[in-house]
Amino acid sequence: MKIKLKDFLEKALVVNLSILIIFAPFSKRPVKVAFVIAVLIWLALKILEFRSQFYKYLIPHTPLNKPFFFFLSALIFSTVFSLDFFHSQSVFFERYLFYFLLFFIAIYAVKNEKNSFILAGACIAASLIICIGMIWDPLHVPVKWCWHTCFGRCLNLAPYLVLYTPLSCAIVLLARNKFLKISGSVSFLLALLCLIMHGSRGAWIAVLMTLLVVFFVIIRNNKEKSYRGLVLSLIFILFFAGLVLSKSSLLQYRASLIFSPGRWDRLDLWKATFRIFKDHPVLGAGIGMHEKLFNDYAPPGGFAGGVTYHLHGHNTYLEIASESGIIGFLAFIWLCSVFLINAMKSMSMRREADITAIHLAFIGSVLATLIAGLSGTCMIVGVQDAAVFWVLFGMAAGMIPVLEKI
Repeated sequence: MKIKLKDFLEKALVVNLSILIIFAPFSKRPVKVAFVIAVLIWLALKILEFRSQFYKYLIPHTPLNKPFFFFLSALIFSTVFSLDFFHSQSVFFERYLFYFLLFFIAIYAVKNEKNSFILAGACIAASLIICIGMIWDPLHVPVKWCWHTCFGRCLNLAPYLVLYTPLSCAIVLLARNKFLKISGSVSFLLALLCLIMHGSRGAWIAVLMTLLVVFFVIIRNNKEKSYRGLVLSLIFILFFAGLVLSKSSLLQYRASLIFSPGRWDRLDLWKATFRIFKDHPVLGAGIGMHEKLFNDYAPPGGFAGGVTYHLHGHNTYLEIASESGIIGFLAFIWLCSVFLINAMKSMSMRREADITAIHLAFIGSVLATLIAGLSGTCMIVGVQDAAVFWVLFGMAAGMIPVLEKI
């Protein structure tokens, strides 16, 4: 009975995370509901397995434990010594605690590697829904430029395209499961088209760099597939360049700005964020204080681009530095570095082809988001795209073998 109950709860946990992944782009409510249910199931599983000692086993053992808790400690100190303690503590509990619980729940969810198939399928399903919705709108809505909508709803779609394009590509190249391979292929082609037509320059760069890393990993670790990886990388680069240099004047204009740093409208945002960090270099201004202080640091005449009010500086790393100081910034860099180093090492281990494909898919999603973080803040803001990122981050971390084995 105990084993059957544990299996049922484990499946319910995976279903909840899948619901969160699929519905996150469209509403906060299913994310919050799925999160609460997932936490309750996670605690029930721990109690069922360890009884009164369950609290000792809530934190799984991974190579990321030390940097993770160093980062958590930096955030707590930043909150305690914040310029506005009440605001910072509310942001800490509403955002960071939410992210960190999702991170650990996702690690637990992929403890059984079979669950990773369901969760990868949920990611592909989410990608297909988003891409079909993005393609549907230009065909049915009489608006010239509506690649920022999905089934008529204006959504922040770039973070999801960044997450799912590399994920689908890794599954296409390595998976042997026919369902994953076919659905991943459709997802990759549609996501690639939607990504380019969306026009997000930061997303373009993040996905391009990540796909090249994915191809490199496949070529290095799978000699029999090196030719395929090389050919696909060339096809992707040519396809990408061809669409960007197509007759679309808007795409050409946005692509040209990548090579013109002096025309970047986000330079003023980055400078203002850096000035907050300079004024509070050790522990930062406090968690969540960036959005309260940011507009006080605007240059004379306001920010470029005609927008008079901003909440975020469009750079995750600068924003973390401004809110938690050099200590929090270095802790986050340490966390990301340990993850990437161990993730790349784990790719050289011999495992089932589908497991390797899914793990590389999750790693690619995290890497692409970390790169996109140079021009965005989706990792540390909100409860939708940020929630999906931390779930995928947890799954990617959870599939890394313990440090001693790699």
